[in-house]
Amino acid sequence: MKIINYKVKNYIAVLLLIIAFVPITSCSNEEAVRDESKAKESKAEIKIDVMKNEHYLLAAISEFNETHDNVRISYDDLINFNEEYRNKYITSLAVGEGPDILRIEPRLFVAVNKMVNSGIFYDLNKLIDKDKDFKLSDYNQKVLESGVFNGKRFYIPLGYDFSTFFVKGGTLKENGFTTEGPNWTLANFADEAYSYTQKNKGKGFIVTWDFALSDIVKISGINFIDYVKKDAKFDSSEFIELINIYKKLNSTVILAKDVSASYTGSEDLLEISTVCPEFENGTALIMDNSVASPMWFRDFINQKTNLYLFPQYTSKKTILLEPMVSLAINSKCIHKDEAYEFIKLLLSDEYQSISIMKRDFPYIPVNTKAYLNNVNCFISNLGDQAVEEIYDREKRKLQVEAQLKEIDSISICDTVDAQIYNIMDSEVKAFIDGKYSAEQTAKIIQDKVMLYLNE
Repeated sequence: MKIINYKVKNYIAVLLLIIAFVPITSCSNEEAVRDESKAKESKAEIKIDVMKNEHYLLAAISEFNETHDNVRISYDDLINFNEEYRNKYITSLAVGEGPDILRIEPRLFVAVNKMVNSGIFYDLNKLIDKDKDFKLSDYNQKVLESGVFNGKRFYIPLGYDFSTFFVKGGTLKENGFTTEGPNWTLANFADEAYSYTQKNKGKGFIVTWDFALSDIVKISGINFIDYVKKDAKFDSSEFIELINIYKKLNSTVILAKDVSASYTGSEDLLEISTVCPEFENGTALIMDNSVASPMWFRDFINQKTNLYLFPQYTSKKTILLEPMVSLAINSKCIHKDEAYEFIKLLLSDEYQSISIMKRDFPYIPVNTKAYLNNVNCFISNLGDQAVEEIYDREKRKLQVEAQLKEIDSISICDTVDAQIYNIMDSEVKAFIDGKYSAEQTAKIIQDKVMLYLNE
């Protein structure tokens, strides 16, 4: 280095100090980095993929790593989900690689029922059976059973969902809708909704997602597939009727982004209801395929609006609970016991509760105690509303517990491959466009699903 000002001795003195100090600092920093690196290398790693905004997952990873000396949960860059990532993820598993803890989501695994026989997933019952502290009865049994195949538990759901809709109080009855009794059926509801939108041109169901045939199939609660026998019944009279029901309801749907610029892009249907003039004047109904928020303070909503479960297709009342995020352990994972501990941490009261999740986990928790805690949390944080005047808290607690039992008593939870939903949603478009009849469409879907099941 060339010093320009030789006359200023103070500069030289300072410079010499800096020159003398830098190597020491540099060495010190390098040693610290090496020590940290050695510390990490000395710990065994359990890999998991983490999506952006999954704060609850990052918090659990941090806690786990702080409390375990010999093993740590690690992840690469936070992931922004896209098709490229999905393909890379599935390919890595196919060649015997992939993370130690696996994510099971409809958008990620489109063929779960096929993959369970591939040897990728470890049977979690082997770990649960020797764990005296873990009780399956503390969780929603039907949702947890969705991860069991032929007696083996390949994954555990963290949360689930089901569909609802809500309207301004009195709107349905004022417009001739049936809301109870033997005529409260899916087919009759489709007829009434279609008639309703014909009278109110340009108004109908506001949704924030693409309303699909698979939504109607889920609402119906009917399982058209037998994975064991590799058989399907999509050419049945029941499925053909559901196709016709879907066409009528689909004609009533309006995407929220197309209604008003004031809530373009909003996915909060409760927020939409407060700024939507169509909702306020009773000419719009709002449909939600994420029941979590409305259901947790349904009684409060009913001060202004009415929230409904969709009417049933058959006389038997059912609700389809759909697992949304589940975790599995890769059969090639070396540290299975520790991976299982991490999954249990995410199932705990603490991590299934809103205070930790910061409301970025948009599904109903499988932990029953956390579900009830979340209800109370929502009730306690309803802004400036006069909550105390509306609620008797003890009475509300009993109502919520009764509501949970009601849902549990009529719910089912079947695992259907997303690829099958993709087939029906893709093929029904030709029927909507008038190119094929409902019967022809059902036959096409049946043939493609049978090919998929037996390939």
